[in-house]
Amino acid sequence: MLILPFRRSIPSVLNVIPGSVSYTTPGTYSFTVPYFRTLTADVRGAGGGGGGWRGSGPYIYYGGDGTYSYFAAPDATLIGYGGSGGSGADITGVTGNNGANGSAAGGSTNTAGGAGNGGLPAIGGYPGTSYWAGYGGAGGRAVRIWNRASGLLLPRTVITIVVGPGGVAGTVEPEPNTVQQWSTAGGNGAVYISWS
Repeated sequence: MLILPFRRSIPSVLNVIPGSVSYTTPGTYSFTVPYFRTLTADVRGAGGGGGGWRGSGPYIYYGGDGTYSYFAAPDATLIGYGGSGGSGADITGVTGNNGANGSAAGGSTNTAGGAGNGGLPAIGGYPGTSYWAGYGGAGGRAVRIWNRASGLLLPRTVITIVVGPGGVAGTVEPEPNTVQQWSTAGGNGAVYISWS
């Protein structure tokens, strides 16, 4: 009987099972790179909170700033920075300013405000008169695609991922019948990964 030497199988592109994973809850995660032909990471910073409203006098309530999200690959760290909070409005006639959009870095494409998740502003005033606070700025978005043949991102590499929380909504201090819309918090960041 002929006994052939044992040969350990070596995973290759033939082992690729297409898939995807989404990280949308704020926190820190570990992602193990699967076998892939191409892999895409889409990193989105958190949105800023909408500006608030004071119905009893002059005081500006700001929305909170959103925080960054990232995907730390060996050859590039993708970062989507958070948007800034909007400034508030008040009953004296002050209106708010929109928060700045977050920038992005490390991607093949980096889009300021590309996450599109800023909070809504408070609106106040008496019937017939509306004073708007500012919208929260949207988080930045970084997208990068890796090709397995380049060897820059290897299967079984463990990647650290961070998803940032959205900025809090600006405080609303109502007087009777002065609040027409309540401010909302900015949307959380996210990291989306897909491979084929």
